Order: sequence, then structure tokens, then C-alpha cells
Amino acid sequence: MARGARLHVALTFEAGGSVEPTPAILDTLADWRFRATFFIDGRWAEAHPELIRRIARDGHELASHGYDHPDWTSLGDGQIVADLRRTEEIVEQLAGRPPRPWARPPYGAVDDRVISVLAGAGYHAFYRDAVDGGHWPGETTTATVRTRALRAAESEGVVVFHTNSAITAAVLPTVLADLKTRGFRAVSLSELPRAPSPRTPRHPDFGNLHVAPGFIHAQRPGGWQEVNLLELGAAANRPAGASDLVVRIGDVSADLVTGSGSERVDPQQDPSDRYVQVLAGELVCTFEEEGKESARLLARAGDLFLCPGGIAHQLGPSDGGKRWIALIWQVRSAR
Repeated sequence: MARGARLHVALTFEAGGSVEPTPAILDTLADWRFRATFFIDGRWAEAHPELIRRIARDGHELASHGYDHPDWTSLGDGQIVADLRRTEEIVEQLAGRPPRPWARPPYGAVDDRVISVLAGAGYHAFYRDAVDGGHWPGETTTATVRTRALRAAESEGVVVFHTNSAITAAVLPTVLADLKTRGFRAVSLSELPRAPSPRTPRHPDFGNLHVAPGFIHAQRPGGWQEVNLLELGAAANRPAGASDLVVRIGDVSADLVTGSGSERVDPQQDPSDRYVQVLAGELVCTFEEEGKESARLLARAGDLFLCPGGIAHQLGPSDGGKRWIALIWQVRSAR
């Protein structure tokens, strides 16, 4: 994207949890005269009516995050609508307008039925992983939030934050300055030139992949990290060969790797064993000894195999030429 081009980015915030960082976030948006979309938790709105009034008064777009954060895929159609209506009534009473037309499914739990129910209730489903939350691999710091926000802006035109994040409150002025320098104009979701898809767009090879709500939960100081591995690995804008640290537990780490249908991942020869779990697609693991291929293994979705420590190996596409996603577990240091 050329510097100076007039680009659009939608800034969105999930509004719930602690309110301590929220006033600073609103102050920063006001200072920069940037509009955003706020997905409001109904319980949060009830508890903090003054913030709902300010969000509306500052000209931001109001959207729904439901009332009490249920998994909509586990509810009946009428229960989903009731959850939406409860938040709708609260927000409309406080702000003078309903939180439509956007709804962010709690936990990212959305399927075709939920999308259809939301549409019938007057809502468009929208879900992206928040750049300041545990759904994104790796540590969350001011530096990583800044990097992730710029990456999301350039690849999808949408950035998702949380109003309860002190890190976001601290780094937001820098992020907004970066976006302006790069030629972005911040808008609400409804002001985007093209409406975003309900979920992160997938690469064509993974277009029909069924992604159910399924997460790695790893407890770490300050909270939990939750990563929907298939959703992340199948993203259309995820570069082939990309590797992200998903979680580290002691000296054991798990990395998510997405491979292309034409190129191999750089050769590996580690002193410790590596366990490869294929999540989608299929791949070939080639083993080498003394610079020559000694064995080849074909693995498909669901397969788990071992790459013994000290033996060189390379992950690459199968003859079918499809992209693949794998989770690699490894001991990073000697015990």
C-alpha cells in the first residue's frame, strides 16, 4: 500500500469487563477525532450507563455483544434473539438508539445458523480476534499490540481492541499516529467501503473447512490465552511458511505453522524431539541422513507423528498441492 493513499480502517472495541482503561481510550479517540464501533456487553451497559452515554455522545457506532456472554451456537434461535433484545433495550434506553446493525458473537462462536438468526433479527455477524487479547498467539505487550494492529489494518481493514485493556489505553495514541502516517482514515464498520465478512476470510484451499469453537487454553499470569488454531491458520492473508508461537508451558512450546501447496518449510534439525499434529490439509515430512533422503511420511488432518531429535527433516506439500496447517510441540531446552 502506497504511503499517502487514502485508505480506510475500522477501529472496533469489545466493551466489557473493567472500566478503568475506558475513559483514556475515549479521550484518545476524541483527541484524534476518530470514530469507532463499540460492541457492547449488556451487563456492562447496565453497570456503567455514563460510559454508554459518552460513547454515543462522542459519535461512535453502537453494536451488540449480547447480554451475558453466552455461546450462541449452543442456544436455540429464540434464546439468541432474546439475548440480543435484552442488550438492545438497555442501550436504546441509555443512548437513544439501538446497537445495530453489527453483532459480535461471544467466544467467536458463530456458524451458518447463528448468522441466519442474527440476520433475521436485523444484525450482521462480525468476528475478528482482538489484537490485545489472548486469542492472538504470543505475549501481549504494547509492542505486540502495535504490530498486530498495523498488520490487521493493512490486511483486513479492521482492528479489534478491548475497552478493558490497560495496554490498549497506553498504546492507542501511538497506533493512531502510525495509522495516520500510513494514510489510513479511521471509520466505523458501517462506513467501510465494503462490508466485512462475518469471520476472518479464509484461503481458497480452506474455504470449506469446518471450524467449530475449539481453543487451546493455557493459564499464564494475568489470565488465559485462547487460540482458535484452525481459524488462525486458515486465514486468507496468512503467509505460507508463517510460524507463530501459540503457547509456552515451562520449556515446552507449541507453534502453529501454515504451509503452502508448493514450497517446503525450511529444513529443521533439532536436538530435541518434535511432535507434529496436522490440523488441516495434508503434508509430507521428508527425513534426511548425511544429506540424503532416508524416509518420507504422508500425514493428513488428525495425524500425529514424531520427528526424532537430531534427525534432519523438512515439512512440505503433498502431491495434491494443497495448503496445510500443523501444530508443532517441542521441548525448547534440555531438562
